[in-house]
Amino acid sequence: METSKFEFELPKEIINYLPSDNEEFLKKIKELIVYTLVKEERISFGKAAEILGMNKIDYLADLGALGISYFDQTIEEVIEDKKNLDKLLEDHKSDSSF
Repeated sequence: METSKFEFELPKEIINYLPSDNEEFLKKIKELIVYTLVKEERISFGKAAEILGMNKIDYLADLGALGISYFDQTIEEVIEDKKNLDKLLEDHKSDSSF
């Protein structure tokens, strides 16, 4: 994947709280940017996993740990969708001439 360099400024007092390992710090910044883009629905889950060099299952586990849901429906909406699907299937069965 092609990369670009990005620089930004931080207040000096923040430096004391950052990881001393530069590699770990850069990894965390990259993850935060990608997770923000996913949360804002600007990139897909699959693209985010690719950018972070992860498989999708590990990425989804990380999302859950950060409180970002993979599913955007409530449990009530999922139950309602299932009821609607069951009704459609039942209607299709009764209309079938087989």
